[in-house]
Amino acid sequence: MKPGLGTQLRHLIELLDGAVQAVYEEAGIDYRPRYTPVMRALQTHGSCSIGQIAEAAGITQPAATQTVALMQKAGLVVAAPGATDARQKRIQFSAAGLALLPQLEQCWRATAAAADSLDQDLPYPCPPRWPTPSRPSNARVSARAYARPAASNNNTQGGFMNTAQQTVMPIPTFRHRMLAKPLVRGIVAALAVVVPLAAALMLSEAIAPKHLRVVWPNILAMLACLAGYGFYVRRVEKRPLLELSGPGAFGETLAGAGLGLLLSLGALLPLWLLNVYQVQGVNAWTVLLKPAAGMALVAVFEELLCRAVLFRLVEKSWGTRTALTVSLLFFILAHLPNEHISAIGVLNTGMAGVGLSAAYMATRRLWLPIGLHFVWNYLFDAVFSIPVSGQPAKGLLQGAMHGPEWLSGGAYGIEASVLTLLVWSFASLVLLRLARQRGRIFARPR
Repeated sequence: MKPGLGTQLRHLIELLDGAVQAVYEEAGIDYRPRYTPVMRALQTHGSCSIGQIAEAAGITQPAATQTVALMQKAGLVVAAPGATDARQKRIQFSAAGLALLPQLEQCWRATAAAADSLDQDLPYPCPPRWPTPSRPSNARVSARAYARPAASNNNTQGGFMNTAQQTVMPIPTFRHRMLAKPLVRGIVAALAVVVPLAAALMLSEAIAPKHLRVVWPNILAMLACLAGYGFYVRRVEKRPLLELSGPGAFGETLAGAGLGLLLSLGALLPLWLLNVYQVQGVNAWTVLLKPAAGMALVAVFEELLCRAVLFRLVEKSWGTRTALTVSLLFFILAHLPNEHISAIGVLNTGMAGVGLSAAYMATRRLWLPIGLHFVWNYLFDAVFSIPVSGQPAKGLLQGAMHGPEWLSGGAYGIEASVLTLLVWSFASLVLLRLARQRGRIFARPR
């Protein structure tokens, strides 16, 4: 059965979009063709509301909203309160978006030149394209009208140089072509986090005896992996470090810490009431100090690797659902070697991975999941003396678990208890719903 005209046109559009996407990837630019109408609107008008973008781009408001959300995640645009009405958000270029414009304009000129060349070979002109920023936004000028004045100004020896000859696309280097591949980029990003951390720990071990390596090596390693990730983002992705930006960081970290406290008490309080968790004494308050740096390192490192690198890059290429699945499986695999892990422990680890990813999705920043991750680990290790992921703990309270393993968690700790599964499942659902309400769950890009 021969496909209908509409099906054939949709297939043609998919082929054209794919070809243009390939041009961006070969040029080493992390960019989608669907962003172009929004970029053009902002380039022409400066700051726009969603409605103005939709009108200027000739798309529906829901489509404009979804595209702008993707561009915000990519760090190309930012939303700011309106000058007269703070409730109305105005969309404008971010610093990264402005910095990317010169490269984009080279690609746009090249694709325009290719379209002009095709236009000249056809018996009828192609429909008009988006006007350049230097022309009025309501100009209805065909592609032929854009190309031919430039051609007539370049007549030489009875011929003329067409626009495609004037526009020379830079040949992407091998490095740019490789870094355009999601897998390669993910490996580079992971190495940017892991290598500085390992180097910092090895350096501290080499320059200081064991009795002096108490707190500062963990702090040094944490700062090293943060610096490594920041270096990767700025040098490879060439964008601002929005997921770790300073404004609002304290409040989001505090909110994550508060959520971690609620989840910890929600899981432990019933066990204490049931006499499953028993406090047998109190240690010196100084035991609270030593685990803090180590737990901070664990929280920062795992959130960088699992959320900022794995989840974010997978989501960019394959959508939110795939990213959740991949990051959940990776989080489970990373904890499987831990001693005393059980089937319930595996389920709880996966659910915690979903909850931490949902915390990242709700804000598109790392501070909330870092605060949540740190407080959960720290309270059970440094305060309640309950093993964390199978690691022995000695905290302020001399606590001990009794009763069936499915309830107490056994030697693996409370992370193998069914109560942990309940509280993390509830938190994950709430955070996922919040992310959906904020429009931060994305389908697989076409």
